Amino acid sequence: MLSHCVDRFSLYCLEDGEEHIEDVLGDYRYMNWSFKAKIRLCTRSMFFDSDDITDPIIRLHYGSILGVGTSGMKDEILIRGKQITTMLKNGIIGGHEKIDTPAEESHKIKLHWEQPETFSEKLQHLIAAHSNGTSNVVKRPAFDFTWLGSVSETIAFQCNIVKQLPLRKIHGRIVLTTQAIYIQLFENISGQPITKIGYDDIQQCARREVFRKAIGVEIQHKDSNADTPPTTVTFESESDCDRFWKIATDNGVPITKDRTLDDLTARWVSHQISTYEYLMNLNWLAGRSLNNLSQYPVLPWVISDYSSSRLNLNDPAAYRDFRKPIGALNDSRLQAFKARMEEMPGDKYLYGTHYSTPSYVMYYVVRQKPEWMLLIQNGKFDKGGRLFNSIPQCWKNVTTLNNDVKELIPQFFQGDGGFLTSKGLDLGTLDDGSRVPDSVELPPWADSPDEFVSINRTALESLHVSANIHHWIDLVFGYQSRGDAARDADNLYHPFTYETADVSDESVRAQVQEFGQCPTQLFTKPHPKRDPEKGFNRTHCDVSGGLQPELVIEASPKKEQFDPMAGIGRAPTGVDDDLPVPVPLPDLLGSDPMLKVEERNEDVAVHDLSEILNIDKIDELAQAPRSPPKCRKIQALRTTIETMALKRPVSQIVYQKLTNTPEWVERMSPSCEELIFMAGGAGEVPIIDGKTGIRMRSVQLGSHTLLSIASSTTGMIGVSSLDDHIYRFCTTTGRLQDRTPTGMCSAVAITFNADSSQLVAGKDDGSVAVFNSTPTALVPTEVSFMEHQCSISDVCSSPINPWNIASAADDGIKLYDTRCFESGSVWQCGTESTTVHFFDSDRLVSANADTVDFIDLRTYSTVASTPHNIQGIGPALTSSGVVTVTGTNTVAEGVFGCSEFTVVHTFDDECELQAVALADERLFCAVQKSRHTHLHVLEADESVP
Repeated sequence: MLSHCVDRFSLYCLEDGEEHIEDVLGDYRYMNWSFKAKIRLCTRSMFFDSDDITDPIIRLHYGSILGVGTSGMKDEILIRGKQITTMLKNGIIGGHEKIDTPAEESHKIKLHWEQPETFSEKLQHLIAAHSNGTSNVVKRPAFDFTWLGSVSETIAFQCNIVKQLPLRKIHGRIVLTTQAIYIQLFENISGQPITKIGYDDIQQCARREVFRKAIGVEIQHKDSNADTPPTTVTFESESDCDRFWKIATDNGVPITKDRTLDDLTARWVSHQISTYEYLMNLNWLAGRSLNNLSQYPVLPWVISDYSSSRLNLNDPAAYRDFRKPIGALNDSRLQAFKARMEEMPGDKYLYGTHYSTPSYVMYYVVRQKPEWMLLIQNGKFDKGGRLFNSIPQCWKNVTTLNNDVKELIPQFFQGDGGFLTSKGLDLGTLDDGSRVPDSVELPPWADSPDEFVSINRTALESLHVSANIHHWIDLVFGYQSRGDAARDADNLYHPFTYETADVSDESVRAQVQEFGQCPTQLFTKPHPKRDPEKGFNRTHCDVSGGLQPELVIEASPKKEQFDPMAGIGRAPTGVDDDLPVPVPLPDLLGSDPMLKVEERNEDVAVHDLSEILNIDKIDELAQAPRSPPKCRKIQALRTTIETMALKRPVSQIVYQKLTNTPEWVERMSPSCEELIFMAGGAGEVPIIDGKTGIRMRSVQLGSHTLLSIASSTTGMIGVSSLDDHIYRFCTTTGRLQDRTPTGMCSAVAITFNADSSQLVAGKDDGSVAVFNSTPTALVPTEVSFMEHQCSISDVCSSPINPWNIASAADDGIKLYDTRCFESGSVWQCGTESTTVHFFDSDRLVSANADTVDFIDLRTYSTVASTPHNIQGIGPALTSSGVVTVTGTNTVAEGVFGCSEFTVVHTFDDECELQAVALADERLFCAVQKSRHTHLHVLEADESVP
């Protein structure tokens, strides 16, 4: 069976500066090859591209063509040449192979649709243009107005532009309307005539300079990251760029404003954004771009230990010295640099190479973007021994070699670590003759690429880095990046890397492009230090990788025996005034001699979490009222521990603030892996360890409010968003599986059915939609119910029967059979309801502002309606025969059909209970107080009958 690969060809197959013109279809024969091909005509060569992956792509350069003619059959074109280049044979990306061919052998082409005479004339014209050095042969088709998205759109501005990709420039046209930006590329191999960027999809825009000319604009999409970079275009003149900028801003396109930097710094100092977010935004403001390898975003080496099997991120010795540039970390090497500088005539500098260059970026990503290196190095990879093969060796090189002072790139902190491994890639051989490995060697404390990225990101967000990273910002973006302050900080680079270089000279421009540039200076005074008190527990790790909450990391096989608290030293003292006064610490600790309280500074050193969770002591101090018979007594065990930890920090991960912004949590969901997933404002999904209550990391799903979340039994999490989509991601990897539209309205509530084969969505238009949940996709079905006359507030599924679901709204409760959607498959089984939950396969529990209703599904009747005085009724949950209902700041319990509910826990009046989840007999509560959301875990005392 043939294996097909229709998209092997890309513009990176072309030479630097070469342009694609058009494609024609035909049968191709040459020597031992015979296949149906796309014949791709370009400005310097033609390509024969089979969709059979076992065939190579064959390149015939116009300079090697000896003649063009026809056979006796007349409809067959004959091309004689002396050399071909083959690439991508069997789908393997490797070095391009040049093959000298006999002149008497002809390339035979039989076209499918094109007339042979017309094609021959085009080819002869291209060969002549290449021979004469003529470059303006690419067609520039007009913009088709039928491409506009709406008849109400009007064109405000259009002009020619060049779209910037890494190492590639594509000519095209930009069209600005009242609703969107359209980009039409003249080199179009995708089949899509335009790219549309709606104004609502734009995060921000910024001006960009190209060799001191303000002719560039970069558009950052709301989903931009290292894998989906922004859109960068350059204009033919500054006047065109100015006109575009004015019209775009007049139409409401968000732009980077002058005050952005001060606001950004204040947010980072007060822990409202993570360190990674802050550094990436500084790169954006300093003109760094994922589309420009000469000015690629730069991030620091963080960890300094790549040889130990045990990594303690609480030990300052595990980190590099942020006060020094990478070239000054080794003092003996620095002294050699200084001695060489003193002997220099003219402008003096310490480092002849830079910390960020195109070659360094290609070095890091060669396994992910091999086409970049092949383009620059004329179809060849660098020697195997010089490729990026080992992280420990790379760190050794940058701290010892005189010609290596490179920092890191965003891929080291974001994503799944895919740039560290490859399949189907032939990188050549090492000096000993062995094959270059598919995967980069990792430090002993990381078992996989995604784990390495996760640990590296955790280190970046650590307390030590928060307290010291401002020094590195001074060196790269700040006052120590220029002038005397840079000299004093041993931070001087070649003069061509600074903005003062004379780029009017072509040779200087070439050197600047090749050897990298310093970022634009953003700060002229020392950068403020991050506040160590506010939010010191916040760990914002938005990475797509394995869940990694530990701060002490060891190599396998010991990793399965980790104690999350092992190696935790003293955490900074900090008091959160938003929290209630805790129970006195000595009364909770018990008599364990391992626990020593140093009253002088009120810090606590803890070796094991179990040493603080002295349940007997907590039971004596808890004040929750006793429940009547058959009810459980819930006590704030973990709440007591967590509030105590904020006053006297036990460690930096015992208590976690969920958000440092006024955003809210809409819903929570437990998963089969004993994790708690939360959904709410700003597109963030915090992930909580269900055993310890520790926030492990978070997953970012756009920027819209997340409305609902549901866990499947197959390790998939579903999340509905205000952007009218449902997202699914994997609990083990954190990777986004798919993003499925819900139509013209949002899914207010979602749930998986009993066997997780379907996802059910209750929408704000009153409809219920059913999706088939497969491992690869969320597929809409024809099953759709339109029974409610108002927005749905809740949906739930039967724990036994996968086809039974229920929905709640102001006009009552509906029960559905999802095996069909004909008349008779929907039953009215309750009155006005805010929340609904299956008690078992035959009974439902629902709640509204006045009562909790108990419904028998065998008769579709309400068997009991129990009044309550719970303000702001929220979710009703069931477990072990107990019904738990929640309100604004109240948790109450009863049994099915009970005549009253007993309040078992009350939060402060200033608290608002936002969302709850029940997992393993623990109630996880997201509570907002003083504009922050905190996690409280209530645990049952099973000794009470």
